[in-house]
Formats: sequence, C-alpha cells, structure tokens
Amino acid sequence: MKKVMICTANMHNMFLLYRADFKAPGQFRYEEIPRGFRYLPAAIDGNQLLNHPESRKLAATALKRGGDSLPDVLVLQEVESIAALDFFNKHYLDGAYPYTMLIGSHHERLVNVGVMSIVPIICVRSHKDEQVENGEYLFSRDCLEVTIDLGGSLLTIFANHFKSHFGSIAEDRDAADAIRLRQGERVAEILKEKFSGEFFGTAAFAVVGDLNDAPGSATLAPLLELGMEDVLKRLPEDERWSHYWAGRNIVSHLDYILLSPALSRSSAGIPFIERRGLPVNGKKTAFFEGSNDMAVIIDFERFPEVDERIYASDHAFVFFSVALPH
Repeated sequence: MKKVMICTANMHNMFLLYRADFKAPGQFRYEEIPRGFRYLPAAIDGNQLLNHPESRKLAATALKRGGDSLPDVLVLQEVESIAALDFFNKHYLDGAYPYTMLIGSHHERLVNVGVMSIVPIICVRSHKDEQVENGEYLFSRDCLEVTIDLGGSLLTIFANHFKSHFGSIAEDRDAADAIRLRQGERVAEILKEKFSGEFFGTAAFAVVGDLNDAPGSATLAPLLELGMEDVLKRLPEDERWSHYWAGRNIVSHLDYILLSPALSRSSAGIPFIERRGLPVNGKKTAFFEGSNDMAVIIDFERFPEVDERIYASDHAFVFFSVALPH
C-alpha cells in the first residue's frame, strides 16, 4: 500500500522583498515610469529576500518537526507568489521539492495557496475565476486542485484557504460568514462533479488547508455530510486545535485534512500537530474559541528560537500519513 505524508501549513503572510529597479528584467534602456513606481528586477539570487527570515527558518524547522525529514506533500497558505514559494523551497528547505504549484489569485492582500510535492504533480485545475451573482470571486484565494502520481496511484488534493472571520463591523463579519458558507458548499459540489456516482466512494482525494471555521459550523457541514473525515477527530477533544491567537489567548480548530471515504478507510494512524513554533505570551493556559470551560495548556516547550516576536506561524502545522487504497 502506497503512503504519502501530507502537511497543511499557514505560513502567516510569507512575502518576498525585492531590490526594485528602474527597468524591467532584460530591458536595456530606461523609460519614463510614474514617480514612486519601480520594476521588479530579474529573479536571481541577491535581488530577493523573504520577509521575517528568522520566522521562515523556524517554519522550516516546524515543517521538519524538529528533525531532518519533510512531508511528501506540503499545502501552504498565505504565500505571495510562485517566486516566494520557490525561494522558500530553495533557500530554507534545500530544494527538497522538485514539484511546486501556485496560481496567483484575486485576493487583494496577495496571499495565495500553493503546493509543493516530492512526487510528480501531473494535473492542476484552478477555481480562482469562479464568480458569484454580484461578480465577486468566490475563491479569492483559490480552490486549487492538484493531482499527484504515486507510481500509477493517483491522489487529488484540493488546497483551500477560506474567507476569514475578521471584519470591523458586524455587517462585514456576517458577509464573511456567508462567503465562507458558499465556499464550503461549492467545494462539496466540485467533489461530487469530479467524483460522480460510485466513483466517489472509491476515489482517493482530500480537502486540505485553512478553512477558517469550527468543525460543527455550517461551513464544514456540506463536506462532512459527504462522508469525508476530519482526521483531527482521531485526537482527544482537547487536542484538536491548530491556531493560537496570542492577543486574545484563545485556540481554535481552523486547519484541516479532510479525507475521502476511501482514504479514510485505508489510512490508519493519528495526525501530528507541530505546535512548538507557535508564539508565546507568558500565559499557562488558553481557552477554546467560544468556550470558557475547555482550557488547554499553552506553556509547553517551544523551539529555542521562539519568542514574542519570532515564531513559525500563528497556526500549528498539521501532518497526516495517508495510505492510498488499492
């Protein structure tokens, strides 16, 4: 039985810094450009840096779970571009991933979903241009389908980063909830369209990423009602959290690896959540979001480099090894 280790990791605003230039790459003469604007330079070493490099080193340590091995497939959120993804792979992961994929989305903050894989990516499909009735893009950060080939056995991953809860007023938050619900419903539709009829029960696929809502939410219901399994449910209830909001001292379950029925049946074991890269705030316990009676210990050991300013991400990275069905 073929196995592949999957990890979902919200990289917490991973952007490239550029040594801006007055001319476009390959351009030999200057031209008039608007005041205050510059071209990005040629993508060569020395012209680019990742923001918060100490935190990126910690993220690499967390992705290796403090050791030397990396997961086979990484699903990343909040990555600026394919250039940023490849820079991180080359300079922080020693180029471990020969296959990378990111399609620039319509999100105003330029935070995208990307995939890096040790095994070949053979098929890609983007949903970034799907629109709702008012013309807005449903998946502003894409729902990216990536199919990988494990020696003839195929696994399709749907990489996602759903709309956040944040809004300055209640009306904005209600609108965000509605968008997130539409996203959950549409992903369920995509799954049923792609794996129709009896094929749904035998196909190997997973919905992976930051879905920005709780397991019992309306957002997740359309996916779970299809028979998909949230692998974090294999952990004790007080261990099922992946996000730490240090400012409010709350934890929540936002990051998911949802398995198709066939993958759920064939994949034993429990997930691993790497929390040693999370920020600190000096408190010993935190509470689950929306609950004042479920406290969790948060003064656990961090990686030595972690402090109030430097940390891998505000999201813990979730790992799970799936076994492809015959």
